[in-house]
Amino acid sequence: MKNTALLLLLAGLPSLHLSAQSCLPGGIIFSSQSQIDNFSTDYPGCKEISGNVTVSGSATNLNGLSQVESINGYLELSNNLSLAGLSGLNNLKSIGGILWISNNPALTNLSGLGSLGFVGGGLLVAENTSMINLSGLNHLTLLNGGLDIEDNPALTNLKGLDSLTVLQSGMLIRNNDGLASLEGLEQVASVQFGNIVIEDNDLLPNLKGLDGLKTAGSLLIRHNQALANLEGLSNLDSLNFDLFIALNNSLNSLDGLNSLTTVNGQLILNSNPLLSSLEGLSALSTLKGALAIFNNDTLTNLNGLQGLHSSSDVRIEENNALVSLSGLDNYHTVYWDLVIASNPSLTNLNGLDLLDSVGRNLVIQDCASLLSLSGLENLDTVDGDLMVRFNPLLTNLEGLTSLTNLFTLYVGNNNSLNSLTGMNALNRIDGFVLLEYNPVLANLSGLEQIDSIGGTLDIRENEVLADMTALSGLRHASGVNIVHNAVLTSLEGLGNIDPTTLFGLYLLNSPNLAFCSLENICMYLTAGGNAVIDNNATGCNTAAEVSAICASGSAEIIPGDYDVKIYPNPTTGPLRFTGINDQDLHVYITDSYGRTIREFDLLNSPDIDLGGLPGGTYLAFMRTAERVLAKKFMVRK
Repeated sequence: MKNTALLLLLAGLPSLHLSAQSCLPGGIIFSSQSQIDNFSTDYPGCKEISGNVTVSGSATNLNGLSQVESINGYLELSNNLSLAGLSGLNNLKSIGGILWISNNPALTNLSGLGSLGFVGGGLLVAENTSMINLSGLNHLTLLNGGLDIEDNPALTNLKGLDSLTVLQSGMLIRNNDGLASLEGLEQVASVQFGNIVIEDNDLLPNLKGLDGLKTAGSLLIRHNQALANLEGLSNLDSLNFDLFIALNNSLNSLDGLNSLTTVNGQLILNSNPLLSSLEGLSALSTLKGALAIFNNDTLTNLNGLQGLHSSSDVRIEENNALVSLSGLDNYHTVYWDLVIASNPSLTNLNGLDLLDSVGRNLVIQDCASLLSLSGLENLDTVDGDLMVRFNPLLTNLEGLTSLTNLFTLYVGNNNSLNSLTGMNALNRIDGFVLLEYNPVLANLSGLEQIDSIGGTLDIRENEVLADMTALSGLRHASGVNIVHNAVLTSLEGLGNIDPTTLFGLYLLNSPNLAFCSLENICMYLTAGGNAVIDNNATGCNTAAEVSAICASGSAEIIPGDYDVKIYPNPTTGPLRFTGINDQDLHVYITDSYGRTIREFDLLNSPDIDLGGLPGGTYLAFMRTAERVLAKKFMVRK
């Protein structure tokens, strides 16, 4: 692309070349002063050098090159320890390629290039330890390439570039330790196709000098230790790509960006420890890429972003003083991920009140002071994962009252979470559900309306979870994992899941889980479904054990010679137990969902009355200190 553009530009400048004598199509390397001194003798009349020119090593002056008017290739002036001036290039009007001036420690400016009006491949000025300014380039109006000014420790400003108006391929101003001003760039109105990078200039207090800039590709401002604001960018109204402002230890505001309306890429504000206000972005109305604000230690709110309605992502992370999301008040849509993470002072999500959809993941995690999810009341759709984790003070999910569409739900490591209430409108989850490491979650209240889970229901490591009956409305799930729930005794609540929708069942390491033989679980096991059942209480300790309980005959959980019978079966109410050798026997009657509905002691009588029970299939669990036996029976009305 650069070569094509160069050919077009050169084609438009025939007057520069027609009268010149062309020579040296293969270019020339000057490695001694004598070569330079003898140039006019060795190449008489050579005004247009067709190839590249390199001057490197021992040049003290360039006076021998005074007849040269154009170089069609690049010009490199590098590693000339004694070169103090460029006066021999007074007649040079155009360079087709790069002008490369590097590591010339005696060179203080660029005087001698006063006739140069066109550089086709960019300007590099680097590692010139005595360079104070760029004076000498006062006729340069067009750079078809980029501008690269770096590692010039004595450079104080950019004066000398005052006529430059067109810069096609980017600007890099980097690591100039003495640079205190960008003066000299006032005429540059646009940098269309490349980045403007201003970084590691330790004395630069603002961006005055870029006052004429209206548009650019990307703007990257980073690691400028004295930069306090962005004054100098008052005419900048659009960026074709990204705005990246990072690691500026003195930056306290974004003042100077007050005319910026459009960023077609990302807006990233990263690690600016004194940045306390975003009000300088108040004109911004279009952001097509991500909004990422992280590790800005004094930022308390996001005021200044009210003009934004959407972006691809929003990531608000590691802002220690952030107490409010105000500033995002007009956001309706996040097309990909919304991440609110590691903001230790944030207590709620107010400021997201108009947000109605997240196209991929919503992550709310590691916010040490977060008390509620208020602020999300208008959120209808999360097409990816909803992750609520590591929020130690969060007690419920209130704030998600409008959520109707969700792919996956992950709620974990929330030390104060005692309820899942808040998702009242949600009746299906298309992906998995994972509830883990919520140490005070005793029940699953809040999930009563859930009818379908497209993936696996995974409930693990919830220390006090004792009741899953809130899941009684659940009819479809592709898998069930109940793992390491210390006090859980029963699968009651899972009995309505259609066993034909299950592809996996894992019941593991819950030491009090004894009642697993729900009718649907029995049907699943009978059909040969994939199941791993291990290390739970007697009655649910192995798949074989559960299958035995599910059998129509007696199931001896502890081996023994027992012939227990119950009759009549089916019954209309009365039920008698025979063949029982133990005197102290307790009977639990459960329905097909695993819910215990009656309890009896058979110490004095073998008869019980089940009058009032609706017709259906039931299980009688007969439990002593040594064994558990089970019988299936039916009640008819």
